[in-house]
Amino acid sequence: MSENQKEKKWKRYFLPWLYESGLPQILLLVLLFLVLISLSFFISYNREYTMLLARLAGESVPPKYSSLPLQMKPFWTMAYWTLLPILYYAVACLLGGIPLSYASCRHASRADYTLKRLGSKWEYHRRCLFLPIAMAVVSLLTFVMLTVLYYIFYLHLTPAELLPYAAYRFM
Repeated sequence: MSENQKEKKWKRYFLPWLYESGLPQILLLVLLFLVLISLSFFISYNREYTMLLARLAGESVPPKYSSLPLQMKPFWTMAYWTLLPILYYAVACLLGGIPLSYASCRHASRADYTLKRLGSKWEYHRRCLFLPIAMAVVSLLTFVMLTVLYYIFYLHLTPAELLPYAAYRFM
């Protein structure tokens, strides 16, 4: 079987009306955009660390930072707004993607008639649910990988005496 035939078989089996529309590429680009937004964690970390070092050196800092304890903020308070959109995206892929997938199958090529006549009664549902569930799983895996990666950077870059107690006891 040649590569071209394998590609045709793949496209024919898994949601042909969605693959021809370019929807998976759009969904992956949105996920990439959210990953790029999550890189702002490093900006937040740098700001907090710089202000903490300025306070330790006795320099003047904005009032927002002067009343905080002399330790880094906990990890999740810095990573909250940078990583949370990826979780929201996973939920949006499920809640919005499933009805969109069924509607696309029903209205684009009327493939629902063909799929309902196949031997397996679950084939229609399997094809309609594949892309939204796959994108939600990819989003959740991306969230977990980025959280672990950012937490490793947080523990590695912050001196042990400046870590909050909850982070320090795991070292």
